[in-house]
Amino acid sequence: MKVTTKYVCEYCNTEYATEDKCVACESGHKTVTDIITPQYKAIGVDKTGYPLRLAVVMSNGATVLYRRES
Repeated sequence: MKVTTKYVCEYCNTEYATEDKCVACESGHKTVTDIITPQYKAIGVDKTGYPLRLAVVMSNGATVLYRRES
């Protein structure tokens, strides 16, 4: 019987044979630290209630704009 160990990135679920490569992958991912300026339409116009756009602050300090597709 063979026993194998794999390391899985918690952000993208990529599997790695070594811990070092997995740690490098995880540290490369940026995470959201704050949500600013969500933009909504009136509920009579967009009954989903979801924001159309979100500006978010990332772990590296960058501000990124996300747009809803549907």
